[in-house]
Amino acid sequence: MDDPEGLALTAINSTVPDAGVDITELRLDRSGCWSEERLRGLPALFLGASADPKYPVVLYLLEGVDDKIKAELTGPKSQLKVPASLFENHQEGAHVFLDLDDDPYECVDTPCGIFSTTYLKLASHQKDVWEIEKGIESGRPWQRTRMKKDPAAMRIGHHRYAHASSPYRAYHPLKEDGGEVTQAAREGVSMWFGRTASSQIIGILLFDPPRKIRTMAKKYRLFRKEMTTVLDTDTMVFPSAVPFRDEFLRYLQDHGHTAPDRVFPECQRIVRKCALRDERVVLGRLSRSLDEMELSFSNEDGIRRAMNLWRGSFGRWRNTLFHQAASIRHLRRTLPDKTLLEDPNKKALLHQAKSLEDLLEEIGIMSRRLDGAYQAIMATMSIAESGRAIEETEAVSKLTKLAFFFIPLALVATIFGMNLPFTGLLAESCEVSA
Repeated sequence: MDDPEGLALTAINSTVPDAGVDITELRLDRSGCWSEERLRGLPALFLGASADPKYPVVLYLLEGVDDKIKAELTGPKSQLKVPASLFENHQEGAHVFLDLDDDPYECVDTPCGIFSTTYLKLASHQKDVWEIEKGIESGRPWQRTRMKKDPAAMRIGHHRYAHASSPYRAYHPLKEDGGEVTQAAREGVSMWFGRTASSQIIGILLFDPPRKIRTMAKKYRLFRKEMTTVLDTDTMVFPSAVPFRDEFLRYLQDHGHTAPDRVFPECQRIVRKCALRDERVVLGRLSRSLDEMELSFSNEDGIRRAMNLWRGSFGRWRNTLFHQAASIRHLRRTLPDKTLLEDPNKKALLHQAKSLEDLLEEIGIMSRRLDGAYQAIMATMSIAESGRAIEETEAVSKLTKLAFFFIPLALVATIFGMNLPFTGLLAESCEVSA
């Protein structure tokens, strides 16, 4: 990217004290070039100070959010007057899709507005991390997952786990290969663009923080008669995953010079581009997992061993496809036909619209294929169980035939083998004959 002042578009990692929120500040000057400025704590604009009029556009990229920042942006002292709905997508379990005034026809061709979505991306981690996640999900967030009772209640030292980032969105396994598990991880992004009193455009972009799991070493203190934490560490769930904020910065840098009124539409275009790429990768991985499953239907022993795993996978995959389709439909709604005719990037938007429609159709095909695979595996299991029942019946039939010959003989041998004295008529007849 050409920058006459020699300023590069890079992330500024400014951690808000006591918040754990990383902030990146980007400034667009009047020549159409991006620059950076390192922050110390909360930006001055959040605290009520005036914005620098030299820059027509200033973006704040927040990786994570907390109550303090939310209060500064939405409170009465804020110059920005950010709507509280911007933060709805970044709560636990949220899948919120926002457009300006709930009208998708107004949020693409305007320099200001609100936009929010979620999408899936491929990520992988070690199997032991997935076992910890399943323990947290099942309500047994301790090291000894086979223990049904909480070891803290039993006063036993143990390791305990908890989610250390918020929001912590669910993710679903697509493939378990040895010690590595491939997951479809959901990511969320929200953005709000508004104008200050000096007509400066301010953008607030929220990104999900990297998922982290907190490990707490618990030890029972006999003299205090209480369970205490002796070690507390946070571990990245997906250590090799590239944060979406970094990808967003790279795409914005590759785009080059941007007009101030086109920053908001360009940010939406980048989100759609990344979502399209990652959703296709997830769909391809799911397709390969179904291929492996369908090709193993002829192996009855393998089906029996993998049945419990597949039973859980089908439910997770259905949930994945449902939310995937909802996200793609929302992204398509942000590209109405009338905007495609007016936007200067008409070809790129037309291509995105066609790609979104094609991807939505592929998701529908995959959903039908998944239902068909589920029915096929149920039918295969029924056939396998029927064959097993027939084998057991044949075995019982053989035992019955053997019993037909041996039970009468055993009965006669038992009667005549009894060592009992004769009484009654049988004894008298024996004496006469003697």
